[in-house]
Amino acid sequence: MNPFRKLKLSYSLAILGLLLVFSLPLFMQLDYLSIDSWDEALFAIRAYYIAENGVPIKDFSQLPGLTEVHNSKPALVSYIQAGFMKLIGYNELALRLPTSLSFLALCFSIIYYLKKIHHSYSVGILASIILVSTRAMLNPHMGRSANQDIPFTLFCFLFVVQAYLYMEDQKLKNLVLSLLFFVMAFFTKSVSIFLCFPALIIFALHSKKLKQMFQDKAFWTSAAILALIVLGAYLNGARHLNNVKRITHVIMHEGNIFFYLERIFFEASFPLVFVIFFIYSITQVKKYAFLQLAVLQVLVILSILSLAQTKLIWYAAPIYPFLAIGSAYGIYEGLKSLQARYELPKFSPKLAVLLLVILIPPYVSAIKGVYLLNEPSASNEVCQVLKRAKDSYPHIKNIKLIFLDEGEFNPNIEYYSLLYEEKYGYQIEYHSDLSKVHPGDYLILYNDILITELMEHYEAEKKIQFQSSYLYLVGASLF
Repeated sequence: MNPFRKLKLSYSLAILGLLLVFSLPLFMQLDYLSIDSWDEALFAIRAYYIAENGVPIKDFSQLPGLTEVHNSKPALVSYIQAGFMKLIGYNELALRLPTSLSFLALCFSIIYYLKKIHHSYSVGILASIILVSTRAMLNPHMGRSANQDIPFTLFCFLFVVQAYLYMEDQKLKNLVLSLLFFVMAFFTKSVSIFLCFPALIIFALHSKKLKQMFQDKAFWTSAAILALIVLGAYLNGARHLNNVKRITHVIMHEGNIFFYLERIFFEASFPLVFVIFFIYSITQVKKYAFLQLAVLQVLVILSILSLAQTKLIWYAAPIYPFLAIGSAYGIYEGLKSLQARYELPKFSPKLAVLLLVILIPPYVSAIKGVYLLNEPSASNEVCQVLKRAKDSYPHIKNIKLIFLDEGEFNPNIEYYSLLYEEKYGYQIEYHSDLSKVHPGDYLILYNDILITELMEHYEAEKKIQFQSSYLYLVGASLF
């Protein structure tokens, strides 16, 4: 085999190996659990409306039971999800694949751009393995859901990288690409993209790049286009101001100033071993310009979010790629120091074993967390039983959900009801008690008290069980 073909084969095997490493935590049991309540379900409903009608609902408050919804994110990802629905069907996989594929793209983007910046694959591969080993990035709201945080994180990272490359080389293509990724991030999660700006400005000032940027006419043209896009979105009636309100007002979720520090650094959200290497990387920032920017992004975004009133761990999603990159630089520099200190060969087996000891436990822990899955909520259990009923008993079309309190709204149940009624001819009724139950009815129950009451009054046959939820066929009355 000639050297070129041998090198090409090595690259192909390396890519396949990385694809396998990244795919296990990202795609394992991706469609097993039903759509989660609130954000994931709201986006699922919007994607369904787009797939069916070509346009999204104008406002989530149009949905029954929702008079005021604070989720006002743009619909870019919902259009992509609608496309997957048309391509592979109206199922959980179609809704979640855009997120997991975005995560995969993020991993390979880190490898590609750090090779371009650092002239080595080592740091990028380390950073991507660290990222898929971070359980916070795989939680039900981020890396394995129909939510928009991971696509947004991908666009944020690409925007920052392209902005960095533009500051370094003043190339027009990098400026254009940074504008493109800004637009994609903006139409994914609105003004949240501006969280990335302060660190870029600080970096430009520190590296004395600001003056040359201001002298570039293309920079001002891009800035004007950016301003027009943002202003146009607001004038078009987009409700992006709710995203600003989350910075200045408490909207359902609050926490103290240490909320993010506690969850990221002290609750295994980001593995402690990687935190240590990230802290070590701060001592190495003088060696690498991009590491300076990565550390700045982490510190500045964390500071802004910590001062914000509304606090949710997935708001911090854009910092995790930069945390992973910082940690990867820390590991890289740490191993180089050991190699020099003990005069070890470049490919020392001892260093390889040490690297595996660092990387394998968090990676295995991440896979374990995905495989075991978290206990679902009551409404998720009901949806899971509904899913199983459709698969196991497709002839059962009339189902009564005896679960909801009067006036209670569960968007995931609403999503499945909407989907099954319109696409599969189901007739689903909601009831909060057993007063309208008759022999021959199919019931989905969650509440143990209601189950006991049902058994006291009717002969009932259990058809399906998931956790504490059941599908019963109601038989004859006992009295």
